[in-house]
Amino acid sequence: MGPWVSGSGYGPVFEPTFIAHVHYSVFVNPVLKSPANRLVWDMKSSLDTVTCTSPHGMVSLDSIHPQPATSPRLTEICVVSHAFSWAIRVSARDRSVGVTVEDVLTVLSRFFALPLGDRDIREAPPSHRAAVLASHQERISRSIGPSATCIYDWLLDRSIFGGLAHDPSHSRTDYLGRQGEVYFMLSLTAYPQV
Repeated sequence: MGPWVSGSGYGPVFEPTFIAHVHYSVFVNPVLKSPANRLVWDMKSSLDTVTCTSPHGMVSLDSIHPQPATSPRLTEICVVSHAFSWAIRVSARDRSVGVTVEDVLTVLSRFFALPLGDRDIREAPPSHRAAVLASHQERISRSIGPSATCIYDWLLDRSIFGGLAHDPSHSRTDYLGRQGEVYFMLSLTAYPQV
C-alpha cells in the first residue's frame, strides 16, 4: 500500500514533539516535493489554479488532497523558508489522519493572503519595501487577491511553489525558540523569464 494511502488506520500519527525528540527521519509526500509528480501553483492565485502532473499526465487534485503530507504521519508541521522570517504552523484537520496535502495547501494559501503588517513594511529595507509595494500594485492591476498589501507581495516574483523538504537542522536548533517542532523548508521559485 505504501505511506501515501489516504484515510485513518494506515499507520500511527505522531505528535511533532516525539519525532523531534527521537530525531526520526520524516519524508515528504512526493506530490509536495518531487518533480516527478509536479505540483504547479502560483501562490498569489487561488487553490483553484493548482495543477499536478506526473510522468503519465495530469493527476486529479481530488485524489491527492486527502493523502498524508508526511511519512510518518504527523499531527502538525511547521513551514519555514529562506524567503521570509515567519513560521507557518500547519495542523491536521483530523488528528486521526494527520496533516494532509490539502491541509498544507490550504494553510499556505490562507497565510500568504493575510495582510502584511505595517511594522513589516516599515522595517523592511527601503529597496525591498519599494519592491513589495510595486509587487502589490502589479497584483492588484491583474485583479488577483485582496486589495491589501499581503504576505505574498513580500515574495515579489518568487511566488511559485517549489516544494517542501524536511529540515531536521531547524528541529534540533529550536527555530524561533519553539521546542519539539518538525520543520519543513519551503522552496519558492520565480516565473521563468521569457
